[in-house]
Amino acid sequence: MPRPRRRALLCVTLHAALALAPAPTRRRPATRLHAATLGPPRVKASGYARKLAKDFGVDLHSVTGTGPGGRIVARDVEGAKGSNWVATPGATTATPKAQKLAKKEAVDLSTVAATGRFGRVTEDDVKRALGTLTEALGIQQGATIDVYPQLGSVPMTGMQQAIAANMEKTLDVPVFRVSKTIATDAFDDLYRKLKPEGVTVSALLAKAVAVSLKKHPLINAAYGPSGTIEYNAHINVAQAVALEGGLITPTLKDADSTSLTDLSANWKELVGKARSGSLAPDEYQSGTFTISNLGMMAVDKFAAILPPGQGAILAVASAKPQIVHLPKALTGMGIEKRMMVTLTCDHRIISGADAALFLRDLQQAIESPGALAK
Repeated sequence: MPRPRRRALLCVTLHAALALAPAPTRRRPATRLHAATLGPPRVKASGYARKLAKDFGVDLHSVTGTGPGGRIVARDVEGAKGSNWVATPGATTATPKAQKLAKKEAVDLSTVAATGRFGRVTEDDVKRALGTLTEALGIQQGATIDVYPQLGSVPMTGMQQAIAANMEKTLDVPVFRVSKTIATDAFDDLYRKLKPEGVTVSALLAKAVAVSLKKHPLINAAYGPSGTIEYNAHINVAQAVALEGGLITPTLKDADSTSLTDLSANWKELVGKARSGSLAPDEYQSGTFTISNLGMMAVDKFAAILPPGQGAILAVASAKPQIVHLPKALTGMGIEKRMMVTLTCDHRIISGADAALFLRDLQQAIESPGALAK
């Protein structure tokens, strides 16, 4: 076949094939549903910010983002702690421990007065609602709160009269007070680790104080009536325990050299005797240093009155979560449990610098408590 004819036939066949082929379909652009049909638009927020918002019960739609592109970051959620924060609808503003205890005891969390940060219900709040809170931090075992219904003149008990007489003796002592804020997260972690072994917070705190007193024997000393400084050969840490009609100070002797398990066993025995009124005088009058704790009362700060025959007394307030500057944190800010301690000192033998140095070492012992367990 001549070449031109072959070309013509090929063109006719190609045109016929193209005519029979289906027309190409035109792809339609994907239809985007308006955000209003799916509920509120998704908030741009970092993962950590979402976690904080969930923990605090903060509605992210009420938070203004300051991150790149208006993204909500952790500092924005933390900054919502003022009066303008809005709880997430339906969120349970309670700590996990509070929720667990409330579930166990069938407590309606909506009926519990909240004292935690961001209006959250804490485990202690649930305990108060149950009427079982006597030692939120485990330090004041055996403490009871008595309500006196009597009116008019009521005679004081022998214990109350003795307390009043001791307090009057300290009126002529020139004292001063120094306070310090101490982080307690590591201390709490160590306690949870050692609790199965029978270790109590009271013993752990006494140990921290005792090892600090060993470095500062002047804080463990007392003013002598003839104008001397009476250094004590032993470190005996007394801890005030509230009882019906007064208080008493069972003493952990040689707390610096006694093991934590032995201190804990001794403390439990002393508290049992205090409750039954069977403490021997040497078991509550031999303290060289005293701890007074109101941590279970949700107090921010307080100062204790110096007992006769001692150079100093430590007041321990409640440990509470606080937003603080943490250089190692991703945002530079974080939440840390902290408590305020106040040392009352006899100024005749102890100076402000002495007190500050003791508190510095006590802070170190509590914030890095690993050595306490050795």
